[in-house]
Amino acid sequence: QSLETRRDSLIYLLRLIPFKKTSSGAYNYKIETATSIPKKIKQFGHCQLNSHEVHQSGAASLKREKELHQQFKAFRQPCTEIILLKQIELRQVINEMVQTGGGQQSETHPSEEMGLTQLAISPNCSDVVKAAW
Repeated sequence: QSLETRRDSLIYLLRLIPFKKTSSGAYNYKIETATSIPKKIKQFGHCQLNSHEVHQSGAASLKREKELHQQFKAFRQPCTEIILLKQIELRQVINEMVQTGGGQQSETHPSEEMGLTQLAISPNCSDVVKAAW
């Protein structure tokens, strides 16, 4: 069973690649819950899966997502759900997801991990465009 076909509730950490590195050296990430990571990747456009957890129920997944948001709220960009992480902070989030949440670190790009073609949003944000890695 792959991340594309499974029906469990997932929590994932995605790097939003269209956003450039900040002047402090941080990148933009999101922690969210979904039943399909590939569908979320299509929604966000060009992004990289860094870690994920699998939960048996939506309620458990939502509870865990809330815990992760609370734990890493210091990195949250005001008025958004985006968290800004430098490499050492990224390791902290991944370690928390792997050690406490039973998650898995994902070192590959989404297309390699899930058999998908990379997806990117066109400049006018109206079309999803396939792109090569």
